Amino acid sequence: MSQIIYPTIDLYLYDLRDGLGENPKTAVAENQTYFQAKLPPYIHKSIDRDIDFEAEFVPLLGKAKITPFPKNCASIEGAYYPVRIGDTYGLLLNCSAANPSEPQPVSYLELLKTYIDPKIKGQPATIGQTWMISGELPQGQNTTPQEVAQACYKAVMPDGDWQQDFRGEGRFLGGYIFELWHYKINNFDDNIDSEKKPLIQDIQDNHHVIIALYPNASAAKTAARYNWQEWIRLFSYRAKILWAYGQSRYLKVKLKQDFVNIQSSIAQIDSASHKKPKIGEIQKILASAQQTQARYSINLIYLEYQLKTLEINLDNYIARYHRITQISSEVESPLILPNWLKSLSHTSNLEFLKNFSDEVQEKYRRQLQKDYEALKPGEELLAALMNSIESLRVIVEADRSQHDRRFQNNITIIGLGFTAASLTAGVSGQFPNIIVPATILTEEDANAAASRTIPELLDPDIFWVHGWLRLFLYFSAWQWEQW
Repeated sequence: MSQIIYPTIDLYLYDLRDGLGENPKTAVAENQTYFQAKLPPYIHKSIDRDIDFEAEFVPLLGKAKITPFPKNCASIEGAYYPVRIGDTYGLLLNCSAANPSEPQPVSYLELLKTYIDPKIKGQPATIGQTWMISGELPQGQNTTPQEVAQACYKAVMPDGDWQQDFRGEGRFLGGYIFELWHYKINNFDDNIDSEKKPLIQDIQDNHHVIIALYPNASAAKTAARYNWQEWIRLFSYRAKILWAYGQSRYLKVKLKQDFVNIQSSIAQIDSASHKKPKIGEIQKILASAQQTQARYSINLIYLEYQLKTLEINLDNYIARYHRITQISSEVESPLILPNWLKSLSHTSNLEFLKNFSDEVQEKYRRQLQKDYEALKPGEELLAALMNSIESLRVIVEADRSQHDRRFQNNITIIGLGFTAASLTAGVSGQFPNIIVPATILTEEDANAAASRTIPELLDPDIFWVHGWLRLFLYFSAWQWEQW
């Protein structure tokens, strides 16, 4: 059975502190509470003092930097190391054997993992995480470094597939280092209509493991300093890149869904323009289009923001990669390798880490850029749609106003005609021998006559008939308003 000395697990967790569009008071407080849940209550006040808005890298425990795990097991030790990296919270959970020199079976890593898992308290990282497994290779062991690494991977990730997940290997501080990574976008179309934004774990399946096996205690001790300063930043940039890409996949689906709504609104307005539409129908189409326009514009802004986030963190990842490579080359030869080994080319080679940045450049960044360019014209299409709907609404309103004026004029003329008829009937009834000649009123005469009509002078019976006729006309006017 393979053995390692001083087996150690480092779990790097990353949570969002504040994001675009989030309320700076409520959302930041909620994010902080979520992050604090992974930490013991007695250090929460230290996190509460995180008030700097612009902060590139801040250890949240001040000068102390770390706080140890509660001592529940004499053979295991561990510590919390919470930090702030820009708009991201980072937490390193370090767990190792208490005895730094006694060889342990690789299966000891399973015990360490069962000790570290409860510390997360069921709170998955909102951005991403990386597992790092490390230890020293005992002298005289018959197994190869790769065989030991495979056994380590199986112990910590029992469901993992080495052949499928293996991405590369290299040399670091005289030791061997391996990277395993599994990443895919999940099918979340069924939940796309939910108002609740999905977790990153719902959007993507992503796990990342680094295994580092060192030749001696000196190399392992030197490497440990990288955990607290260099690796925690490199892995944060990596997690943020994949988080941004995952968010962009969700936004793309939302935008494509609204693009379908745009096409539907275009079809509706095209159909309405070929008939005599009602103003209520136009207003309904307009209200729906306005909602689509607001959603589309906001989500397109978010999509561009994720592109910028990916690009910024890609630049940071590349810069940190070069820094780690440079520092390791400066310290490894004089501190670790004896003179007789210097000629065997055991210098650090972390080229496999650069493969990730190359893949991001060639695949993820390019895909996101193409998606943004393809969906950007949707804004112009929406603007044209809104103009068409507004133009049709104005035409319908103008046509309706013109009909209203004509209808009111007709009502006035008809009403005055009935009034004239009533007056004629009243006069004829009282003076049967007088013949009243018929007169056709013009619109101007009718308007003038209307101001001189005095219904009170009419015969009561005639006035009653006149009132019912008026009521009929008012009812007709009300029916017209409903149109």
